[in-house]
Amino acid sequence: MTEKQWDIAMGRDDDNYEYHYDSEDKKHGICKRFYPDGYIMHDESYEHGKRHGRNTSWYGNNDLFSSQYYENDIEEGEMILCSPKDKLSLK
Repeated sequence: MTEKQWDIAMGRDDDNYEYHYDSEDKKHGICKRFYPDGYIMHDESYEHGKRHGRNTSWYGNNDLFSSQYYENDIEEGEMILCSPKDKLSLK
């Protein structure tokens, strides 16, 4: 089963998802997920099925939840995690 087929089987093909795929049905480019009210929940950067670039998540009020950089599907650098009160940076 390809990534695209899996996403469709899991219900990830409605208006809350904006996924892009390459010619082999692997995620490619910026893929986004939205809260029902339209705020962005998550965006992930992919290159041919592998996370590559900045991946960011937000709370429902549009405040930052987390941010992590990936290179060839491997976490690189520090991960930023935010609670409603504090910001924490993990290496």
